[in-house]
Amino acid sequence: MAYALTFKTTINTSAMKTMIQTYKRWTRQGLLKKYSQKKIAVVGYGGHNTQNLFPILDYYNVPIKNLVTASDATAKLISQIMPPTQGTTQLDTVLNDPEILGIMICVAAHDHYGIAKKALQASKQVFVEKPCAANTSELIEISQLSKTTGSNLIVGLQHRWSPAFQCIKKALKAPQHYAYSYQTGAYAEGDHFYDLWLHPLDTGVFLFGKATVLSATNQSYRQGQNTLFLILQHDNGCIGQLELSTNYSWAQAGFELSVNDKQSVIKCKHYNTVEQIAKPPVIKGIPIEKIKRQDVQTKQTYSFTNAFVPTLNNNELYLKGYFQEVSAFLDAINGQRTYNASSAAAIIDSYKLIDDIKHLLD
Repeated sequence: MAYALTFKTTINTSAMKTMIQTYKRWTRQGLLKKYSQKKIAVVGYGGHNTQNLFPILDYYNVPIKNLVTASDATAKLISQIMPPTQGTTQLDTVLNDPEILGIMICVAAHDHYGIAKKALQASKQVFVEKPCAANTSELIEISQLSKTTGSNLIVGLQHRWSPAFQCIKKALKAPQHYAYSYQTGAYAEGDHFYDLWLHPLDTGVFLFGKATVLSATNQSYRQGQNTLFLILQHDNGCIGQLELSTNYSWAQAGFELSVNDKQSVIKCKHYNTVEQIAKPPVIKGIPIEKIKRQDVQTKQTYSFTNAFVPTLNNNELYLKGYFQEVSAFLDAINGQRTYNASSAAAIIDSYKLIDDIKHLLD
């Protein structure tokens, strides 16, 4: 004889529905109110800010009072299609506006330093796309200016803010050596070091500390196609082998990082996942795995995305760190003390590393 086992659960469906709706309403209202009283201005209207920064401002309902462009025609068009945002070509007027607490700078790289300097002098909170300066002396100057004025300057180096690299930094105990391959297609329109390779070089400094160049070899192919091979030694003794190349494809652009830590190997590729694999023990120089086979290694996988679930944490802007760096900028505008992973002061060692590499290649 078969018996059916039945569980009876009594749920007040109406009360549960009311509680969920109340929670969603409070969350939505809190999000809308969080930054909606603080006005900012954006300098520049290009592909990067419209694709990667504006969606975050829209998510937080941040009022953009002015959008500064170089063209009167573009400024007029912005006023027509983006009310209440007003387009303008008058940067100085915007900087002198007491209602505007923060400036986002998204223009051509050669203008970043000059506009950032003016914004800091006007005591604005500043977010500026990388590079924020064309050389180390300019960077040190605006770093000191940020300190003097008490205004935050956040540089758009989103690698420092991404969940993957934050996870790796926390997981590192005693890094011994690493291999980092950074691959893109041809780049003929700008400076390889400051416009492109600043990302991987700064990531190395962020994870492992100040670095000395042991060797640097550059191989040029066609216009915009270069591969730079580096051996770096960091102050903690860690050795890095880097391949920075524009001799691949933009369609398949990406990076691969493998870190040999004292007790584990840490691997990361394309922001989505970090793997940490425990290294088998060695006792008095004898690898135990050769004596007693270990079929299963301790492996920890940190996954940061699930494309099936359309939530904030699975959004590409969050995975790559754009969301976190813009949020820190908005926190600064809101008067909150905020962690700044990519301040001008934080990246001085990265700029000095570029100086050393260029000196060796000259």
